[in-house]
Amino acid sequence: MHGCLLNNSVLIKVSNCPIYIFVPNAFSPNNVGNNDLFKPLINCRILSYWFNIYNRYGQLIFSTTNTGKGWDGTIKGSAQNAGVFVCTCSYQFINQPVVFKKGTVMLTR
Repeated sequence: MHGCLLNNSVLIKVSNCPIYIFVPNAFSPNNVGNNDLFKPLINCRILSYWFNIYNRYGQLIFSTTNTGKGWDGTIKGSAQNAGVFVCTCSYQFINQPVVFKKGTVMLTR
């Protein structure tokens, strides 16, 4: 049909997909669209989630329970210098126990 636009969609269901959360160990918030936010990558639905970032003095500088929200490398709007920050993440997948992870992230500029 000349001049008609068509579209279609396909739903793919994957069974026995491994569930995981991946927390990167570095990011570079330079507003170019890649690695501008630091947040865990989650591949499945999650029941509970807490993600926190601390500075080298142990002060909480970022906290969220929203899986779509990440840290942009600032504190109260002020860009932070390159360095190492501590992150913690507590989460629970459906039918799984609560998991707690702690690590560090390198902020690069």
